[in-house]
Amino acid sequence: MSVPERIGEGQSQAVADLVAASEAVRALTPTSFAKQLDEDMAALQDWRARIAVIGQVKAGKSTFLSALVNAPGFLPSEVNPWTTVVTNLHFAHPDDPDQGGIFRFFSEEAWKRVIEGDPEMRTMAEDLLPGFKAEILVEQVEMMRERARKRLGRFYHLLLGREHRYDVVSRDTLERYVCVGDEAAEAGPNEALGRYSDITESADIFFPPGPFASPTVLSDTPGVNDPFLIRDEYTCRSLSRSDIFVMVLSAHQALTEVDLALLRMLSRQEDKRVIVFVNRIDELADPARDAPKVVADVRSRLDAALPDNRAEIYAGSAFWAEAATSVEMDEETRRDLASDEKVEAHLVEKGFSLPPSAADKLALASGVAEVRRAIGEAIDGFAGLAARRRASSAVANSIDGCLSLINARRDELETELSADGDGAVAAAKTRLASKKDEVAAQRANVEKAIDEGAATITAVAADAFASIRRDLDHIVKTHVDNQTKALFETMDASGAAVDRFELAPLALRVAIEAAMSDQYSAARRRLDASVRKVSETARKLAPPALAALDLDLATLPHAEITPTVSAANASLSMDLTSERGWKFWRKARLSKEEAAARLGSIMRREVNGPLETLVEETSLAFAERAAAGASRLNALWTSALDALDEQAASLSEEIEAIEAMDPDDEALASRARRELDELAEASEALAALRTKIASLGAQREEEAAA
Repeated sequence: MSVPERIGEGQSQAVADLVAASEAVRALTPTSFAKQLDEDMAALQDWRARIAVIGQVKAGKSTFLSALVNAPGFLPSEVNPWTTVVTNLHFAHPDDPDQGGIFRFFSEEAWKRVIEGDPEMRTMAEDLLPGFKAEILVEQVEMMRERARKRLGRFYHLLLGREHRYDVVSRDTLERYVCVGDEAAEAGPNEALGRYSDITESADIFFPPGPFASPTVLSDTPGVNDPFLIRDEYTCRSLSRSDIFVMVLSAHQALTEVDLALLRMLSRQEDKRVIVFVNRIDELADPARDAPKVVADVRSRLDAALPDNRAEIYAGSAFWAEAATSVEMDEETRRDLASDEKVEAHLVEKGFSLPPSAADKLALASGVAEVRRAIGEAIDGFAGLAARRRASSAVANSIDGCLSLINARRDELETELSADGDGAVAAAKTRLASKKDEVAAQRANVEKAIDEGAATITAVAADAFASIRRDLDHIVKTHVDNQTKALFETMDASGAAVDRFELAPLALRVAIEAAMSDQYSAARRRLDASVRKVSETARKLAPPALAALDLDLATLPHAEITPTVSAANASLSMDLTSERGWKFWRKARLSKEEAAARLGSIMRREVNGPLETLVEETSLAFAERAAAGASRLNALWTSALDALDEQAASLSEEIEAIEAMDPDDEALASRARRELDELAEASEALAALRTKIASLGAQREEEAAA
């Protein structure tokens, strides 16, 4: 695939081609077909590529993003971005402004969930597990609350649930909402840095198109290896909302278990693409020698952990990329940096010719251009391709429906022309009257089928996750039984010599996520079968001319999901030497059943909050798919009903016109021949457009495979 000058150039051109084709089709279609076509084209033009930048804290995500979007130094990186805020950068959408931003604050309910936690869980953790990480979480969220109150004073409660809008957003503005800075410093009421960060739930910043030709949202996510545990939840939430992921790693710690956990979640879905960028190679002693080794190590570990992964891996330096365009760096400093042997040796090792300018040399060595190309290919040949397929399917459906109507009408007109005089008029009147009765009966049958089908889909959706709680409880119980057995084996084998016992909830989380994924897949198959059955039933009842109308299940959202309880490789630690640890379990002389019950309560409460969120978000995704299927069917068959109504009205007009004709007049035959000529022209034009749509889809798929 050729490399576009701007990211998403292929997607942008393909959308323009599809819109142009749809406009040509629209001019040749009945109103009922055109209405649905307009809705499908509007959905295509509203589509945005959603890209999440994920990875470790201090891997250089913000610096990388600033370089990627040609805004060096815009996203805060020097200060400690100790926050839960996901910052969304918007580009090239026709409905968005070219600058400005919106910062939304937690509502009272959302804020309470973040800062209050589960009081009963805290009590149990304090009584039974002195080393439980919830203590750290409680300390952190209480600090957030206190810091927010100190900074905001009497405005604290007034701001909850509100938003701030700006026509222009500078780095200073951004730092007030997404950066805390030095959390050890006293947060005074007049401190600008991080003033609103503790209550900011989301940040949306708008830019000119810049390097993006296609509408794109880039999300800068919180890091996942920070002791601030709330980061995990917000990073996990971003996974289900994005199509493409750029994982930024540090060359000093290229692939951790936390990174593998994130990639493992993403690998469960076919509809996600991952690009890995090993950053900060400028800090290696010898990038030309060491960077390829780091990349090889990442690939080896990734292939070992996820044999079927399709991740692309690049290495570079966001610092070099920023230096190439930074207005704060003078040209002499830039030349000195570009002539550093690290930069030149790295370029030679990569097989590049040395560019003449310092800026070009640094930009090429940074590797950011390679990531831009990879993102563009992922948009054009993957994420955007899915959106284009939906749109091209809609255009093709409209064309096929029109061609079916034309063919049916052509048969009717040719039958009329085969008769003469009184016979022709009588035959036309009889045919039209019979056709009108047939249309009325078909309309009633289609309406009935749609109503019954909608009830079926609603029932399937309502019953989708009826057994999920039972399954999840069984998973927790099995895990607790295994942990109880391991605990007592440890105690029996080593007495008090072992200081700590790890309850390792990561395995529990993985099992829960896998179960939820399986449940969703099974529910989705049942839903799709119901939707397909409704569509097929309605098609059988509809007249042959309308049978081309169909629902492509590939156009429905959430074919798969990424169920995530937590991305952290966390563990519950039990202190076996304290009064409330080892001695508690020994003195209490708990039976295994009692131990299992207590450990079960602890672990259930540890995963209860994230589990509720997981079930809620999974159910929401399923509901959206069910609603989309019902809506799409309703739209298609409303079009069919509208077409039947149009046909009935047209038949009535034809009957009136024929009744007024003189049987000896040639007007009927002339009218039929004229209409046949018009139908032939329309049929030829639609067939050509159908071929164009097919070739466009084939061309894009060939490019995607290249």
